[in-house]
Amino acid sequence: MEKIFRNAPEYPQCLLELRAPPPWVCVEGDVSLLGRGPRVCVVGSRAASDGARMLADTLGRELSRAGAVVVSGGALGIDAHVHRGAVAEGGACVVVLPSDVRRPVPASNRDLFRAILKRGGLLLSEYETTPAGRFPYCARNRILAALSECVVVVQARRKSGTSYTVAEAQRLRRPLYAYPWAVSDLHAAGGLDLLRGGARVVTGASDVLRLLGYASSCASGAAARDAAPAVPPESGGAVAVAPSSPPSPAMRVLEVLRRQAVASPETLAHATGLSASQVLGILSELEMAGQVRAHPSGAMSISVLA
Repeated sequence: MEKIFRNAPEYPQCLLELRAPPPWVCVEGDVSLLGRGPRVCVVGSRAASDGARMLADTLGRELSRAGAVVVSGGALGIDAHVHRGAVAEGGACVVVLPSDVRRPVPASNRDLFRAILKRGGLLLSEYETTPAGRFPYCARNRILAALSECVVVVQARRKSGTSYTVAEAQRLRRPLYAYPWAVSDLHAAGGLDLLRGGARVVTGASDVLRLLGYASSCASGAAARDAAPAVPPESGGAVAVAPSSPPSPAMRVLEVLRRQAVASPETLAHATGLSASQVLGILSELEMAGQVRAHPSGAMSISVLA
């Protein structure tokens, strides 16, 4: 473990933007990651739905393939899944802990923390020893926002620890992005509030990096879905229509729902062969069009009005 004081050149300058910058930070791993970009903070609920965990894993993988640094808190739920996705692609992670970096919490994620360090990542904390009593997650969350160039909310309830990260990001003028979920999904009410308040909609790493102004090597599922067919030179500018076109992604989702009556986003992704971000975007569009409806569990079904 290394202890970096505020007057040291290695101290992260972005932390000086905080109202109360920590007098030091304790680190283990590659400190140079704090000077690399893009640094994308990904947060969300510890009790996230299966679909949200799958999206977080996918986002971590995509960000890593694009060369981004994934910043999160190492907690259960969204944090752990975005870190696992990044590690699976050999990507770099920064974990901001509410505990001593030598005894990171939660203990159930210590294998993950070791894997992050092995892949060249960084564990960081403002605490030299773990504070007594409850872990100071809210204080930790302000550091998450300060270290990052943006904050992405995958899924969060209205009253959750994520709201502290969001509030600090707003104060620091960090861009806020959120995934779109069904309006009736209580697991995602916090993120939907952000979208109503002006946060930008994202469905994958390519959206995040495009909004930040970075070129991304990730292909956007939505872009691939909407790409126009190439026009052969001899066609005179006309696009030939195939005699039997394959069903659109939205039709594939609807067909599965008609067969299964009720299905979760992850079930739909598996059954249609679409990515999790594609399915989520399609479901959002179908719900706004009144063709599907969401259940409190997060599962979807065909609307009785469709």
